[in-house]
Amino acid sequence: MSTASEKTLRLDSFADILNAAADLLEPEGAWIQGAFARDANRHQVYYGSSDACCWCVSGAIRKVAGTSMIDAQPVLDYFTRFIRVVVLSRWNDCQKSSKPILKALRGAAAKLTP
Repeated sequence: MSTASEKTLRLDSFADILNAAADLLEPEGAWIQGAFARDANRHQVYYGSSDACCWCVSGAIRKVAGTSMIDAQPVLDYFTRFIRVVVLSRWNDCQKSSKPILKALRGAAAKLTP
């Protein structure tokens, strides 16, 4: 059974991942559609590749979570529920710009912060 402080730590970690994913996608050209990640030549690459320079929202969350002790899937599940969609990649690919992506990531993180 987990204690309240363990739950807070886990939620803070989710918030950290969501905010870090937003930071990753914030620079101009860092957010993409149609692939988890792309390199500077716009070729599709593994989201954790050192050649990756732009990501979709799922790829960004997976990349950031890959550097933490938390598995990406629970964070992706939380974020998908937060934005009330069934298929996160479809939602990402339907956006006209990164603004709604960043707003949703920051909003989901803020909801976890006491």
